Amino acid sequence: MPERASRQTDVVIVGSGAVGVAAGLEAHEAGARVIVVEKEAQLGGAAVISGGGCSCVGTRLQREQGIEDAPALAFDDWITWGEGAADEAWARFYIEHSNVDLYQWGIDHGVQWDGLNQQEGNSVPRWHRPAGGGGGLWNALYKHALARGLTDWVTSMPVHDLIVENGRVAGVLAVHQDTGEEHAVLARTVILGTGGFASNIDMVYAYRPDLLRHRVLEGSHVGATGDGHRMVQRVGGVLTHMGDIWFYVYAVPDHRDPRNRRGLVVRGIPDAIWVNMQGLRFHNENLTGGASGSRAVMAQEPAECWSIIDSTMAEGLTVSDPYYYVPGTSNKDPERSRRSCIPRHTSSRRLRWLSLASSWVCLPRPSWRRLAVTTAPSTTA
Repeated sequence: MPERASRQTDVVIVGSGAVGVAAGLEAHEAGARVIVVEKEAQLGGAAVISGGGCSCVGTRLQREQGIEDAPALAFDDWITWGEGAADEAWARFYIEHSNVDLYQWGIDHGVQWDGLNQQEGNSVPRWHRPAGGGGGLWNALYKHALARGLTDWVTSMPVHDLIVENGRVAGVLAVHQDTGEEHAVLARTVILGTGGFASNIDMVYAYRPDLLRHRVLEGSHVGATGDGHRMVQRVGGVLTHMGDIWFYVYAVPDHRDPRNRRGLVVRGIPDAIWVNMQGLRFHNENLTGGASGSRAVMAQEPAECWSIIDSTMAEGLTVSDPYYYVPGTSNKDPERSRRSCIPRHTSSRRLRWLSLASSWVCLPRPSWRRLAVTTAPSTTA
C-alpha cells in the first residue's frame, strides 16, 4: 500500500461553509496555523447557495430603522415559538452574543447587511439580510480570510474518520477524490463544520420515520450527507435534536437529476397562489414559514399543491443550487433559471409544487408537476 501523506497544523477545520470560513478566520487571527478541508470541488458549502439571513438582536441597523429590540424580548419570542423544545441556555447565549459576535463581527470582516425581514415567531424584524445573500456573505468572509493570509484551503478531500490518540481527537483522515490517496492531517484542535444531513434520505427517515409515507427528495446542498454526525458517533459523541427538521414550502424536483432524487429551492415568487389537489385555495400565501405554510400544505390530502404564477412573477424566479450558482451572490439569473428549470411542456404560468422543507432541504415526489420540500438552517435561511 502507498504510504499515507501526512501534515500537521494547529487547527484543522472540516467543511468550508459558514462554520469553516468563520472558524478559520477566528483561529487564524488568534495566531494559529489553519487548514480547511472541503470534500467538494468548490468551496462554500450550503452557505453560498443560502439566503444568508442571520437573526441578530439590538443592532445598529435595527436602531437606524426605528426598531426597538432587546435580548429579553427575543428570548421570550424564541422560547414561546419553540413550544418547549428549544435549548434555553443556547438560545440565551446566541441572542446575547448576536450583535457583537455576529452582526458587528461580520461588518468588521467585510460583510454588508442591507436589510431586515420580519420572520414568523419574532415580534420585531431581526432577520438581517446580507448583500448578495448567502453567497455574498460567504465570499466577503473568504476574501477577508485570503487578505489576512489564511490560504490553506484543500478541496476534493472528503474526511472519513477522526484520528484518536490517548483518548483525544488528534486529527482527521481523508481521501483525495481525484487521486485516491489517503491523507492524515494531525492537529491540536479539530473543528467539524460538515453541515446537515438532508441530502442523506436514509438519515432523514431514520430520525423522522413519520415522513416515510411521503416521497422525500434531496433538497439541501449536495454535501449535506451527515458525515460529521457519523464521525462524532463513532468516537462516542451524543447527538441531540436530530428530529427537529424545519420545512419550508418552496421547492421543485430537479428535472436534471437522472436519479430523480434531487430538489431545487425556488425563491422570488412571493405572490403565488396555492391551490390543493381538489382545486381549492386553502391558505394565506403571505404566511410561508415552516410553522404556517408548511403545516398548511402538509395538512392537505394528498400533501401537495399547485403554486400558480404568471409570466411577470416568473421574472423574479431564482434557483438555489450549486450548478445554478453565480459566484459572489446567491441571487440567480431569472432567465437562465427559467430556461434551465421549466420543461418545455410546462407552462410558465402554472408550476405545481410541494415543499416539505427542514433546516436542510427535502422534497416529496420527483415530478416537475409535484411540489417539493426544502429546509434551511435556523439562523441562515
